[in-house]
Amino acid sequence: MDPTTITSLTPFGAAGLIAFLWLTERRASAERERQLTEAHERLVRQRSELSLLVGVVRENTRALTALEAALRTRSAASSARSVESRMTPKQSVEDPASAA
Repeated sequence: MDPTTITSLTPFGAAGLIAFLWLTERRASAERERQLTEAHERLVRQRSELSLLVGVVRENTRALTALEAALRTRSAASSARSVESRMTPKQSVEDPASAA
């Protein structure tokens, strides 16, 4: 406590000291309340932002999953065509169907 404050409170005695302490506590309490309110508002904003971010990540994951499925389907179809083209028997001259 500042010595000047103490000397200015001495004429008021114990009641002045109690009033000073009460006022000091109220100021500190108001400051804590302000800090808590700001922190709460910041948390609410961050929660909203995180919710949006999670939504974007979900949509991106859904899009990438669909893309992967399409690529797998295309790759499987391409592989099937490749296997079919290798497995088709070549017709020879002795084959009756080729003679017609």
